[in-house]
Amino acid sequence: MSSFWLPVMTLWQRELVRFWRQKSRVLGVVASPLLFWLVIGLGSGRLEFYFPGSLVLTIMFSAIFSTISIIEDRREGFLLSMLVSPAPRSSMVLGKILGAATLASVQGLIFLAFAPLAGIPLAASKAPALVLVVFLVAFVLTALGFLIAWKMDSTQGFHAVMNLFLVPMWMLSGALFTLAEAHQVIRWIMRANPLTYPVALLRGLLTPGSSGGSPQAFTSLLVTVAFGAALLEQRMKLRFLFRSLMAAALWLVGCGRQEPLPVYSQVPDFSLTSESGAPVGRQMFEGSIWVADFIFTNCSGPCPRMSALMRHVQAAAPEVKLASFTVDPERDTPEVLAQYARRYHAQAGRWVFLTGEEARIHQLAREGFKLGSVDGSLTHSTRFVLVDIRGRIRGYYGTGENDGVTRLVRDIRRLARDE
Repeated sequence: MSSFWLPVMTLWQRELVRFWRQKSRVLGVVASPLLFWLVIGLGSGRLEFYFPGSLVLTIMFSAIFSTISIIEDRREGFLLSMLVSPAPRSSMVLGKILGAATLASVQGLIFLAFAPLAGIPLAASKAPALVLVVFLVAFVLTALGFLIAWKMDSTQGFHAVMNLFLVPMWMLSGALFTLAEAHQVIRWIMRANPLTYPVALLRGLLTPGSSGGSPQAFTSLLVTVAFGAALLEQRMKLRFLFRSLMAAALWLVGCGRQEPLPVYSQVPDFSLTSESGAPVGRQMFEGSIWVADFIFTNCSGPCPRMSALMRHVQAAAPEVKLASFTVDPERDTPEVLAQYARRYHAQAGRWVFLTGEEARIHQLAREGFKLGSVDGSLTHSTRFVLVDIRGRIRGYYGTGENDGVTRLVRDIRRLARDE
């Protein structure tokens, strides 16, 4: 036993000592994902959503860059000296991976400390599960980096492979958008992407209820473990374990039940005026599924298309209510909105057009519906927002996408069935 574990612990310690002598690596690995998360999250108002993906990015950077030492060890002759030693080769593989995975885990936990900035509570009851999952993700990504570095002769080639494959894999892992928001083709790619499952696993722990169609926790855990076993399979003789786990994972991915729609946030109360001059607040929509968008009647850009698509939703989903908020209330008086409503054959009582104080409407778009800012040129979001009977946002749908409204109508029916 000592002939196996002594080399493992020696190489593990060597990785830690090497890292301790290069403390600047901590700043480099943590700062880049942290900056990305803050800029993208604050810019879109979705700090909470982007946090799990940014955490995986931190772990990936640390794990992958730590395995560059394999290329350096080969160049310096240290790898050759290990290979000719009596120690089992599997112990060398495990020692290198454990060392780099430990470092990646520590840096991932450092990043995890920023979760409260996104409004994500770090409950003590979840701490053991979070630490174990972070280490599992770090171990799997380190094994991936080891496999790539083992076949590389230069660090330049290693970086090229990372930019060509690993960064796109991370981008299509659910870190930037959910499965529910993706186009059908991209959705299939995301389901086949092994990085989708670590992101889903961490998202389920950190922000339950915002999965957006991501795989279930058990499926994500099993696929992540199976992927790690696949990476170690040839060098550590884990064929039976790998095949068993992979078969189970594929069955779960193919047969697992569909996750509920994500819950993004709660729509705050508001007090505005409809095209008929009647006061309207959120209570008008309580108990009903409804769809909201932001337009203005003098718009010559996307607004006519948006209103035409909203009319299509009105016809395709008779069980929902619709609300169009003007971002130009100074010009869009109730009388002007009434004419606009007649132009698109809006059904009275179902599709309302709302105006009011400009600052309040812009704040509602930005902070209530999380649609970004409206600037002085009336640039605004072109997305539809799906809201459930409890006033919770359940989905965003691009009106410029070919299947955006199709997905919206499908999700309305899913929501009506689930409610």
